[in-house]
Amino acid sequence: MGDHTDMPSPLDRLEQEFDRLVGGRDGLALHGRDVGAGLPAQRLGLDELRCLLLRRSTPYAARDAALAELARRACDDEVWMVGLAGVLLPGLRRTAGRLASGYRGDTTDLDAEVLAGFVAAVRNCDLTRGRIAARLLWAAYRRGDRLRRSEIAYAGRHVPSTASVPPPRPWGHPDLLLTEAVSERVIRARDAELIGATRLGDVALPELAKKLGLKADTLRHRRRRAERRLVAWLTQR
Repeated sequence: MGDHTDMPSPLDRLEQEFDRLVGGRDGLALHGRDVGAGLPAQRLGLDELRCLLLRRSTPYAARDAALAELARRACDDEVWMVGLAGVLLPGLRRTAGRLASGYRGDTTDLDAEVLAGFVAAVRNCDLTRGRIAARLLWAAYRRGDRLRRSEIAYAGRHVPSTASVPPPRPWGHPDLLLTEAVSERVIRARDAELIGATRLGDVALPELAKKLGLKADTLRHRRRRAERRLVAWLTQR
């Protein structure tokens, strides 16, 4: 089953609702002065805030402070949940796009699972820890990946024995590989996040170490050990 191209996806509907909520003078906004952490001391509409948080020059402390405030409001008000999801929509779209690569099911269902995983993660997020965006998007990815894997497994069980099917690839997208490695207890979830953030993402290892209160060498050795386990696991496969 393919996409329903005649109707908007859940992520498209989210964007439409976000645009409606941020429009006008009374649209959803935060004041940088109240949030602090280096944000401009002015009213920031959430669409403007989204652009600001996407800039590479914006410090991680400012990103975490803004997202923590949005998450606190989102836990009490569905309108602010839409606001938070809208601010992180570029990341949600990237997450859904990665999962949709090579997926033959209905990507509308996949998008819905990504959003459901995101909302559940917001309600259970430890806002005292850093890298809020990465942790929320990782949870959304895992939720969508569970659906993806179950659909693939179901399709595999129902392919006629005489049908010709492509051979399975040894591994897919790096994010999928990390998720599978965690599920098979090759590495821990925190090590998958470390590798994903510093190898696949744009987070510098020394910067992450500083945020976590660790020495850069400690984090580097931890990453090296996890990567060695990954290599051994892949070699065995």
